[in-house]
Formats: sequence, C-alpha cells, structure tokens
Amino acid sequence: MSASSSQKNLRIGIVGFETFGQFLAITIIKQGQTLRVTSRTYYSLLCNQMGISFYSREDGIKLTSVFASAQVLPENSDLLCTHPMFGPESGKNGWQGLTIVYEKVRVKDEATCSTFLNIFQSEVPTSFFIDIIKQTGTNKLV
Repeated sequence: MSASSSQKNLRIGIVGFETFGQFLAITIIKQGQTLRVTSRTYYSLLCNQMGISFYSREDGIKLTSVFASAQVLPENSDLLCTHPMFGPESGKNGWQGLTIVYEKVRVKDEATCSTFLNIFQSEVPTSFFIDIIKQTGTNKLV
C-alpha cells in the first residue's frame, strides 16, 4: 500500500538500523514516507539501495538513549519510541498478531503521531500496539 495524496507525508527517523530497524523501514517505505536512519553499524550501502538517508556517528549523530534523543533532537520534533515484543525469528514472516510497544516521549502533534501508528496498523490490523504510559501509569521507562 502506498501513501495516498490525502495522507500526510512524514519525515521519520530510526535510531538503530539492525534487524528491527530494517523491518520497520520496509513498511515505512511501502507507505511512501521519507526515512532517515542512524546506527552504530555502517549501513550506507544498504540504505542507498533502499532509498534511505543514512547518517553515521561520524556525521555527529550520538543518540544512545531515549533521553539523549529528547535532548539532541530539535524541540519541534516529535519523539515516539517503539519496540517489538518479539524477536527476528518470530517476525520473519511478518508481524501479524505480534505486539509492539510504544511510548510518546515528546508528542506535540497527535495527528502526526496517529499517522505514524496508522502506517503499521493499516498494514497488519491484527498486530497489537501498547502505549507504555497507559499501561503503567507512568512516563518512566522500566
């Protein structure tokens, strides 16, 4: 499914382009979104083949945690963190019925956040997305 003309085009960043980051990228690209990634491992060639902008640590990107990300990213950037509750073997054939947790670390534009989450829910509507804050009642990562 590709992004429709009425769908908002997002600029999405992925910190960490290992197995799960690449897994997310495939869906994000299919939806026609703009993607930028950074990772400890050098993925410039793969990103180039996928049409993704890659920024290495040499480019000055030093995001090592959610908290560092919130401090380094521009104040007008929304920050939504996601994490799979499954491993590469469980998701190798897709993520239907699997769980992904997310935390709205800094979301100023709920419509943008919803558009992002809908990228995945429209692909696999039976996956489960759990808002950590709603489940734990706190905004602290456990």
